[in-house]
Amino acid sequence: MLGDLVAVAACSLVVFTLASHYQLRRRVGEVDLHTGGKSDALVFSLAVLAVGLIIFISRRWRDSVRESEQAAAHRVDALVTTGDNVYPTGDPALYSSQLDVPYRLLRATRPLWATLGNHDVATGHGAAELAHMGLPPLPYEKDLPGAQLLFLDANHPDGAQASWLDRALRLPGPLFRIVVFHQPAWSCGPHGSTPGVDAAWVPIFEAHKVALVLNGHDHDYERFTSPAAVTSGVTGGGGQDTYPLVPCTGTPPRDAQAQKHHFTGIEVTARSLTLTAVGTDGAVIDRAVLTR
Repeated sequence: MLGDLVAVAACSLVVFTLASHYQLRRRVGEVDLHTGGKSDALVFSLAVLAVGLIIFISRRWRDSVRESEQAAAHRVDALVTTGDNVYPTGDPALYSSQLDVPYRLLRATRPLWATLGNHDVATGHGAAELAHMGLPPLPYEKDLPGAQLLFLDANHPDGAQASWLDRALRLPGPLFRIVVFHQPAWSCGPHGSTPGVDAAWVPIFEAHKVALVLNGHDHDYERFTSPAAVTSGVTGGGGQDTYPLVPCTGTPPRDAQAQKHHFTGIEVTARSLTLTAVGTDGAVIDRAVLTR
């Protein structure tokens, strides 16, 4: 089964709020991301999780990689954040400790693509943060085999970004378009839904039937399916304290929910996108397969 999955994989992503390294280090064999050492174990475990196989390290994967060519096929093509990357106020003095050092080894072999959350722009340094990571100003798009990711700034859900998104989605592209921004259109956490996003952007998602929308903001996990069959996920359980889920109205029915630290893996093949939310205890919180 594993060989079949890997053989058809077009790309794999790991999606998280950037503070998730604190939780991952605690769970994955106390891997030290700051030095060489066992860091390969974390890289490999993330790649396995991206294809929905929950294998936390209990032995030396460095030896396993040498013994099996199959290990190399468990790839992660990109790391993606849903914002709030530098707590608490986006202070540039914290870029090294919160952006560079923790992910130095992971970023050596794969890109890190980010949107901005409210904490990132609290003191006006959002543009500097993106520039520090080598990213263009929002909105921007990135491409992988079989998937296109479109990053927006939901701190300002304005008409200019709506026009940019509509133009981008009208162009020829892959079957799986994924839109990433921080404040969700719909959420049943303390922050709740974002009316500006719902009004300005959701009609575009629906009209173009994008495959997936990914958000953060509320520190929980939620998955919705819209009337036009667009899947939206709140994946905000990276490392800060989790938020309780609360009753809410005005959203599509929730397909899944959890108040739990987690990150989300995405595997794209020629005709399917598999989303897997994984808790830091190794449990699969949710899995959904989208086909086109």
